[in-house]
Amino acid sequence: MPSRPLLSKGEQDAASTAPSKRTSRLAIAAGGAAAVSLMGLLAIPINDVLTGGGPSVAFFLIISAVLFPVALILGWVSVVRIRAGRGTLGGGGMAFAALIIGAVGSLLEIAFVVLLAVITGGFQYD
Repeated sequence: MPSRPLLSKGEQDAASTAPSKRTSRLAIAAGGAAAVSLMGLLAIPINDVLTGGGPSVAFFLIISAVLFPVALILGWVSVVRIRAGRGTLGGGGMAFAALIIGAVGSLLEIAFVVLLAVITGGFQYD
């Protein structure tokens, strides 16, 4: 029994000539920064369990502290550009996710530094 195509000839022609959205490169960069900063943050407990902590914990915190604001800024700029593109650019979901991850991560990093300052008695230089 021959199979029938899912789309008629006219629908196939319309689907093949429909303009496709380009994913914003900035949205991809924002998503990458958010992903790397989350991996750096999640690597801290894994590293602590496997090796007992050490200098790599500080390295991962520094990486995350730098990349969370990068994800926030790139995500914000991407969302603005995608909305201004009026449907010609894709990647809005990735850009918005990077914006949220960057904002929450930046707030967590600030809270961590403040908590560290309170626990240790502040930043005192003798």
